[in-house]
Amino acid sequence: MPSKRRKDEALAAYRDFGEVVNSVEPAGLATTVAKLRARFVIKDADNRTQQRMNQPFRWNLAKREQLGKLVHGEAAIAYPQFLADLQECCARVLSSCDNSDLIFVGRSPESIFDHLSGLLCDTSWGNRCVLFNISMAGGGPVAGAELRHPSVIKVLREQFAAVGLAPAQLVVRDMPVAFVDLVSTGGTYADLNEMLFAWTREVRADEPAARRKLRYVGITVREKTSPKTWRWQQHAAWTCKFRSHAIKNVSVPWRLWDYLGNRQQKVTPSNPRWRWGSDELAQVPRAEHHLQALRLALKLYDQGLSVESRRRLSTLLARQPAMTEGWFRTLVNELRTGSGR
Repeated sequence: MPSKRRKDEALAAYRDFGEVVNSVEPAGLATTVAKLRARFVIKDADNRTQQRMNQPFRWNLAKREQLGKLVHGEAAIAYPQFLADLQECCARVLSSCDNSDLIFVGRSPESIFDHLSGLLCDTSWGNRCVLFNISMAGGGPVAGAELRHPSVIKVLREQFAAVGLAPAQLVVRDMPVAFVDLVSTGGTYADLNEMLFAWTREVRADEPAARRKLRYVGITVREKTSPKTWRWQQHAAWTCKFRSHAIKNVSVPWRLWDYLGNRQQKVTPSNPRWRWGSDELAQVPRAEHHLQALRLALKLYDQGLSVESRRRLSTLLARQPAMTEGWFRTLVNELRTGSGR
């Protein structure tokens, strides 16, 4: 018999109440006195709820109870040196961020986000990493899209506002923001910057103040360093408006860059321009390749929680140039001693 359950329900977001009862009764925390059956449910949504509905769905790995049986099964397979490469990348991203909140752009850096989320959990940096599933792919300037599809740009701006990146939010942030993404030519960062500052000028926000709050960290392929080495930021006109320390690169081995950017299965579908505003991305992804990616993401998060991984990260951080800065040394000390947890 086909299921009559509504298709708009995110089943992974609900606990099995029977399991809850079976766990609290033996512990003496509660006693069953009656069993009731719901006849109907009334739902309501304010503007903030509606705004969250426009956000692409992704499981919160810290809330294991939401995942249920999805964690059981085969995980996506990475290459043998993946974790070591990833940890080194995480250390260099932290060193390059200038004590900024980290916004991981799109799906390419999601493994960096997942592993760092575990590593930094319960430290003073525990809430300073955000995965922002947005893709600027699609061709043509973003400003032109606003003229053709104003409703789509409206939804896009709601997604930016949901992570604190609306111009009015940006200029009053306590901490700067560092975008983190894999970079080849810098096209995504160019479009992102264009969209943000077109919006800033439209609402007459303080443009210099907004620019002072932004950092760009590009994860690039490691090459031999020489005066002739091609660097994407030297060929992007918009970068000249930023101070030099606001744009930095983290070079990684080709095997890591290629895996994250070209070959890795991802936890959720992409959010390119032609999907902006679609409710498709708010649905729970059930395809097997997404579930395998979810299991790998959970593995990376759990590895980040381990004492061994945190000690390894603190050792890598201690070798970074940012060790001259107080905020960085404080983070290293938290990871070594657990003083932030």
